[in-house]
Amino acid sequence: MIAGRLHWKPPGAKPQPKIGLAAFDFPDGTLVLTEAGSKKRASLHVVRGEDQLAQHQPGGLEVLDANLNAFRAALGRENHTLKRALTDPHLFSGIGNAYSDEILHRASLSPLTWTSRLAMPNCRLV
Repeated sequence: MIAGRLHWKPPGAKPQPKIGLAAFDFPDGTLVLTEAGSKKRASLHVVRGEDQLAQHQPGGLEVLDANLNAFRAALGRENHTLKRALTDPHLFSGIGNAYSDEILHRASLSPLTWTSRLAMPNCRLV
């Protein structure tokens, strides 16, 4: 949610029209959720217990625990641009917009390169 923000406001604050999505009142203030983006994809889920929480796990590869072969397999699972593949939580867990930019810069790869056209014979972890 690139355009979403949490704001701490004085007690009783109301969400702003158009961008305010929710307000949660606490004794010392109000936590307001806003989304300024045009796509309005924010959502809130209230769950009880780890079983219900696990239903919201997209299942992406934990990159810090993965080996090179697992990373290659996840990257090649679907045909996307590198940028989209790296930021897809169903493929990789925890790589957001900024991290994907850093990864691609360090690897000297274009974010527009398609994963199906990526040659990876000499890849190594650094």
